[in-house]
Amino acid sequence: MEQQAYGNSHHHHPSPISYNNLENDAQSQFNPDYSTTNGVLPFGSRPDIAGVLNNEYMYQEAHNWPSKNLKLGQVAAVTVDHDENVVIFHRGDHIWNDLTFDDYHNYLLAKEGPIKVPTVMILEASTGLLLHHWGSDL
Repeated sequence: MEQQAYGNSHHHHPSPISYNNLENDAQSQFNPDYSTTNGVLPFGSRPDIAGVLNNEYMYQEAHNWPSKNLKLGQVAAVTVDHDENVVIFHRGDHIWNDLTFDDYHNYLLAKEGPIKVPTVMILEASTGLLLHHWGSDL
């Protein structure tokens, strides 16, 4: 299999990088022997000194988190701020799907009006309590 990708360059145009045989490249997901031990680990994981996968940072369910009074719509993004608080962007009562935009990326649901509730929620990481919110009428 031959494939061409474009890498970073100091020129105005990206320079092509050829991959002549992705099946034989040990770091390629197209290689039948490719595995996470070939240098790519699941997000949040890291190997210990012996190269064994360390599950210390794997995802797990947090019971009773966030606080029960938090009401979210369709969640579009989650991140952590500089104070390690959880920041959530949601769409309130607006639902986005394959009919939300046309083929030219024009928003088709403007007649629904802005989202009335705060769309950005900042939660205390350990308790899930709402610290701050903003973004209504967007």
